Amino acid sequence: MGKEDDELYPVLCETAEDNQKLKLKLESLANDLGNVTKTISAFFEKYADGEHETDFKTDFQKIYLVLSKRINSEERELFPEYDKSESL
Repeated sequence: MGKEDDELYPVLCETAEDNQKLKLKLESLANDLGNVTKTISAFFEKYADGEHETDFKTDFQKIYLVLSKRINSEERELFPEYDKSESL
């Protein structure tokens, strides 16, 4: 995440100043990141005491799906925009 924060997002934010479609994508992904954070935080809070073992597999699968969806969205939507920006 650090490399993305340092290299990817600054370029995309600058490009988004003149690209409304990209701006909306960035806003949507920022909102989604809040949901990802909430899901992961809830997982760690639930399992901090070592209880609820019967739900662990299901809850972990939810986190895996949320993170996979997030990563795929970035790769599918943002990386091509970054490549375009870098080629200008």
